[in-house]
Amino acid sequence: MPNLESGNANPSLSSSLVAARSNRLAVIERIWSDHSVRALFRGVAWTGGAAAIERLVGLVQAYYVARLLGIDAFGKYGLLFTTIALVSMVTGLQLGLTATVQISRYLTSRPHRAAAVMRLCEFVTLSLSVIGLVAILFAPEAIAHWLLDSPFGGQVIVAGALIALFAVAGGVQEAILQGFEEFARLSIARVVTSLLGFALLLIMGRAGDLTSVITAIAVASMARTLLLFSLKEAATRRLGLRTRMSEIISAAPVIVEFSIPSLLISLVSGLSQWYGLLMVKQGATGFRDLAFVTVGVQWRSAVVFATTILASVAVPMMSRLLASGDTAATRRIHRLNTAANLLAAGAVVVVVLSAASHLLAAYGDEFQSGQLPFTLVVTTSLPGVYIVVLQNLFVSQGRMFEVLMQTIVQGAMQIVVYWVVVPRYGVSGFAAATLFSTFATCVVVHIWVASSEMRTC
Repeated sequence: MPNLESGNANPSLSSSLVAARSNRLAVIERIWSDHSVRALFRGVAWTGGAAAIERLVGLVQAYYVARLLGIDAFGKYGLLFTTIALVSMVTGLQLGLTATVQISRYLTSRPHRAAAVMRLCEFVTLSLSVIGLVAILFAPEAIAHWLLDSPFGGQVIVAGALIALFAVAGGVQEAILQGFEEFARLSIARVVTSLLGFALLLIMGRAGDLTSVITAIAVASMARTLLLFSLKEAATRRLGLRTRMSEIISAAPVIVEFSIPSLLISLVSGLSQWYGLLMVKQGATGFRDLAFVTVGVQWRSAVVFATTILASVAVPMMSRLLASGDTAATRRIHRLNTAANLLAAGAVVVVVLSAASHLLAAYGDEFQSGQLPFTLVVTTSLPGVYIVVLQNLFVSQGRMFEVLMQTIVQGAMQIVVYWVVVPRYGVSGFAAATLFSTFATCVVVHIWVASSEMRTC
């Protein structure tokens, strides 16, 4: 007969359970007593809350635009924004990432150096963005004809160029605020400007054409940039940051040492995917297929955006800790960053794919036939998140050329596989090729990290 009072019959088991519970509490208390860990989670709380609202607004906006424009025009919308992102990478030299890492590294130890890097990044990005805008203004109709198969889309191209300009300028302001670790103010600004952008779209985009939609987004981008600029200048005055022209000039090597490889990383990645999209466009139902890819990329971006919130806080923090020689704290931050991102990525992907048919139906009936490419594109976020988390360590130490080599491997694989697969299998081939190349790169980067000195971090 079983012992109905077994709960009191084994005092040693009870004692071991109490001891285990006490040990867990002690571990949690020890982790939470670490100032860097507490700062990390405060930053994540602000950034995560803002990101959730911003991404939700972005997805609602995408649904609205898809229904407003229809599937073919929505495909053009997606290709245009992929092109805008590529242009922004080139004109911005990826100086936003440079600003975050360098400012966080020198803010307390060498504030004049931090101020010099800040002003250098602002000047270079603004100059290159204006040059890029002027170049586009010479032939907007020709660009529209080549990219969108529309000889009368010059206004769309001009508005898109303005979006690229403000994206670069605003991105640098945001990166500087991250370097200052001004996560609360930055988060509030992101929420306010995302809501303002959606309101402008509802007002200005009612005409239901691509030109009015892109123009509304351009106005919202300008408002965002101005708000971020004012917040950054206020923080600069509050921190008492000053610099001289000689110090700004002396900071120029940062562009070669950090920004150029960072630019090449983004350029290789962006060009390889852009090449695949152009191949999809050449199919019989090109813009319709691009609409399927656009929806998949939006939800993949939502997954990556949600799961790399921690990284946006962790990278400047790890950079600062490494500069101070605190490798133990850096190791803890990296482990938390890895575990949290992978768990979140898995959970979000499962939820999104479980609701795939309902999500696609919300865009419109025509989108439901794109479930296979949608599923494949969203799934690429899983290995993609792991790649980003591992590369955060390289970025925080300024080892950008190693990240560049990893990205070249991925880009080369993508271009070759796109060239072989997309002409035969169309949009589904594009999605499968993207998943294959991302997973293969994930394996390469994991082996790279495991066999390098970075393993100890």
